[in-house]
Amino acid sequence: MNSTRSPEKVHPGIALALLTSLRDQDTPDEAIEDEAFSDSLPRRLGLNDVINVQMRRYADLKDAGRSLALSEFLDLVRLISRRPDAVDIFRAAGAALAAERFAESGALSRAFRRMYPEGVRRRKLVRSMSRAAKALTPGAEIEADRDPIGMVIDDCALAPAGVEGNACEILTAVLDVCVTEIWDPDLSVRHTSCIGRGDERCVWTVVAADEPMPAGAENAGPAWTGDGF
Repeated sequence: MNSTRSPEKVHPGIALALLTSLRDQDTPDEAIEDEAFSDSLPRRLGLNDVINVQMRRYADLKDAGRSLALSEFLDLVRLISRRPDAVDIFRAAGAALAAERFAESGALSRAFRRMYPEGVRRRKLVRSMSRAAKALTPGAEIEADRDPIGMVIDDCALAPAGVEGNACEILTAVLDVCVTEIWDPDLSVRHTSCIGRGDERCVWTVVAADEPMPAGAENAGPAWTGDGF
């Protein structure tokens, strides 16, 4: 996130990605009869006209280079976090944000990144993770470590906004893509401690991609530039 922005602001593209994920989640995979669709529409928040209006508003703010109030973004997070499929929506939004960021540099840049010396890749990864966290939790105290690679946030705004920390999924998904793109595609990011689950701090650690999820964390977090990292 651009350091000139207020700590109480987020980039509107983040909220737009979240609503896009919501809309995609609520869009039927197959065509259904008009009558059945009309009956289900009230339950499909992502297809509501109000959501479309908000998406256009966020897109306009993004095009104009303006910011979005953190409080408004967190209200959106709270709304989505109450859904039974909230984890999927948050994960998809985070992955899309990160994929968009790294797609800008292209496949050649990705190949070069993985050829950098280990120390350089560690620095790039930690910097990328820190920028992503600052974009999603503006104003928070963030501590990113190079060895072992990980991140700690004492006052993560996403954690209390979600249900049992599920909103942290959006950041976990972003960090997961950062690790895959810059460090090692065989590694993954786990949200091992969360304020939203009663822990003192939010902690993310890097583990082997096939490592089993620790007990009690099954429902936890799995995981732009100028706009993020």
